[in-house]
Amino acid sequence: MDRSRDGAALALLFGGVALAVVTAFFLPVLHVRGADRALLGLSAWQAVPLMTLLKLAVLALALAAGLLPHLRPLRLPIAAAAGVMMFLPALGALIAAVTHWSGLRAAIEAMSGSRTPWIDPGWGLVALLAAALMLVGGLRRIDRAEASTA
Repeated sequence: MDRSRDGAALALLFGGVALAVVTAFFLPVLHVRGADRALLGLSAWQAVPLMTLLKLAVLALALAAGLLPHLRPLRLPIAAAAGVMMFLPALGALIAAVTHWSGLRAAIEAMSGSRTPWIDPGWGLVALLAAALMLVGGLRRIDRAEASTA
C-alpha cells in the first residue's frame, strides 16, 4: 500500500493537528467563575502563549514526520512528544491559574472580580484528547503502510 494513497491516515494526521490548533486558540482549557457567577473561559493561547508556540512547533514537526520518509526512524519519539505537547499548555495554564504568585492568577482575579475565583479545567481538554488520538493514529497508520511496502 502506498503511503500517498492512504487518505485515511493523512486525514487523521491533518485533522488531529487542525483540531489541536483550533483548540489552542479558541476552546477554553480553563473555566473561571467569579463573584457574579458568570462562567468565563481562557484558551491556552490566552493563558500561556509561549507554551502554546512550543506546542505548535512540535505539531509542525509531527506533520513533517508523517509526510517525509527520511524522518521515519524518529516518528515514534515525535509522536510521543506531540502527544505530550497536546496537553502541556493546558496543564501549564491550570498550574499557573492556581499558583497565587503567578501573573495569570492575578489576571484571573481581576477578570473575575474575586480574590478567590473558582478555577477548573475547561472542556477544551476533550477536544485535545480527540486531537491526540487522531494524530497518533494517523502517524501509526502511515508507519504501518510504509513498513508493509518496505
